Amino acid sequence: MTQDTAIEAWVDRFRDDRDNQYVGEQHVQRAAAIIRLIGTSALDRGFAVPPPDDGDLLRLHREDATWAHIVCATDDGVTYFLRVQEVCAPNAPRKPPAAVGADPDEPRWLACRVREFIGTGLLQISIRTDGDVACRRSAKDTATSSLEEKIPSAFNEFASAMERRRKDRRERAEWEEAKRRARERYACDRLMADMDHQAEQYLAMARRREFLSALERALERYEGADRVQVARRIALLRERVDAEDPGLHPERIDISVPEPDDARLAPYMDGWSVDGPYRISSMGTRERTRRIESPWPQETGAYVGGMLGAMPDYAGPYGTGAGRYGEPDF
Repeated sequence: MTQDTAIEAWVDRFRDDRDNQYVGEQHVQRAAAIIRLIGTSALDRGFAVPPPDDGDLLRLHREDATWAHIVCATDDGVTYFLRVQEVCAPNAPRKPPAAVGADPDEPRWLACRVREFIGTGLLQISIRTDGDVACRRSAKDTATSSLEEKIPSAFNEFASAMERRRKDRRERAEWEEAKRRARERYACDRLMADMDHQAEQYLAMARRREFLSALERALERYEGADRVQVARRIALLRERVDAEDPGLHPERIDISVPEPDDARLAPYMDGWSVDGPYRISSMGTRERTRRIESPWPQETGAYVGGMLGAMPDYAGPYGTGAGRYGEPDF
C-alpha cells in the first residue's frame, strides 16, 4: 500500500465511523480535509503513515490507534496519534444520568457524553505520542489563525524533536565508546603500575641477595663464638628473600583489574563526563598523568638510584630486633 493510499484509508475510516467522528456533522468534510493535511505534512517531513489495519500498529498500539483519526511514525520509532475534534462550548449542562448512552440513533461519541455537546465550530487536534516527551498535546482554531495553519508548525516541532533524539543517540554512542576506551586505557595503566611494583620488588630482592652474599663472604673470615648463629641468621634471611622475590614466583602474576570507580576513570574520559553523555568544561577536566598512581604501598626497601632504601623501624619476620631485619630468638 502506498503512503497516499494509507492516508486515504484513514480519511475513509473517519467518514464511515460516525461513532468516533467527534465533530458536528456539518464539520465532517473539513475534519476529513484536516486529516488528509496531517498525512501529507507527515510525508513532507519524512514520516511514515501506516494504514489503519497495519498489523504491527494494532499489536503495539491498538488502544491509541483506535482513538486516533490518523497515525504517523518517525524513522527512529516514535509514533504520533492525532485526533480531530470539535471544541465544545464551556459550561454545557449535564445530561440526566438515564439519558447518557440511551439514544441509539445518536453517534456514540455524542450519546455517551455526560454533558450536552454545544458545538462551537472550532476544531482542534489532540495528540498522543509514545516517545516524544516534549510533544505538544493539542492545536486548535483561534480568532487569529486556523487549525490548518498550525499543522505544519506542529510537524516542524515533531521533526525538530526527531533531530534532537538523533543528536542524543550520536552523543550517547560517542560517550559509550569513550567510556570503553577509558576502561581499556585505565586497565593498561593499572597493569603497568602493578608490573612496575613487581619490578621494583625484584630489583630490591636482587640487591638484598647481593648484600647477603657479602655477609656470607665476610662470615668465611669471621671466627667469633656466635659464628653458627650468624650463619643461621643469614640463611633464614636468604630463605625469606627467596620467598618474597616475585622473579621466582611466576604463579603470583595477576592480570585481573578491578572495575574502576568514577574518580579513577574520569582522567581517561577525554573531556566526557563519567556520569552521562555530556562533556565537561576543560577547567574541570583533570589532566591524565603518564602513569596512574601505584595501588601498592610504597616499597621503602626498594632499590632506588643504587641505594637500598632506609627502613629504620622495619620489623622483620622474626620481630623487631637490633639489626635491620630483626633477629630470630634462638
